[in-house]
Amino acid sequence: MELSERGLINLIEENTLPLENFLELMETSPLGDGEIECIALANLLNMGVCSDDRKARLLASAHRGEQNVIGSIRLLRWCVEAEIITCTNAFEIFQNMLESGGFLPQTSQDFFCLDVG
Repeated sequence: MELSERGLINLIEENTLPLENFLELMETSPLGDGEIECIALANLLNMGVCSDDRKARLLASAHRGEQNVIGSIRLLRWCVEAEIITCTNAFEIFQNMLESGGFLPQTSQDFFCLDVG
């Protein structure tokens, strides 16, 4: 079953973001297109931002507020705490992110497997 069918993610239609919104952020930010688009969409749709890029989280926090921004590792931990995935799954996902080129801090499986009970 797809995540969108289960209500776990919302898909955003292509061309939702006006070009002006994207270009405005691009002029003031050294981030890549993907990070800028994510933050611009979050601004437009009043949503939170999840990123493993520290500079993106800082910019998103300035636009969305710190309470609406989270890092990838913390999100995985929250998924374990909510019993959406196991701590072993979280660590496997984390390792896949590293292997795919993610710049993440060294984190042991213990971070994900602390007693959540």
